[in-house]
Amino acid sequence: MARLFAGKADFVDTAARWLHDPQVIANHILDKEVPSLGGPTRASGVERLSMLYSDLAVVLQRWTLQPSDPSGLVSQGMGLRVVEDHGQGWQILAAEDTLIRASG
Repeated sequence: MARLFAGKADFVDTAARWLHDPQVIANHILDKEVPSLGGPTRASGVERLSMLYSDLAVVLQRWTLQPSDPSGLVSQGMGLRVVEDHGQGWQILAAEDTLIRASG
């Protein structure tokens, strides 16, 4: 996940900690976030793709996260991505995810 971020990445975790740098983010996700999820099932889809220019787009994404524990909370959210085509594929320039629902 951290490899998708631009070189100078920021990440705010589920405890509102603000992290910098892709490697710090990757380590944090593996050490802190993944164990609490217990091997979740993830699903996502694009709600809307808006091309601003031929090489710049805004993507609105909907996602769902189901923990492996059936009694865990199912989380649903929306994500916003600003992406740019560098000629070798698309790169995320900015990303934000918002939790819209969690249910047991």
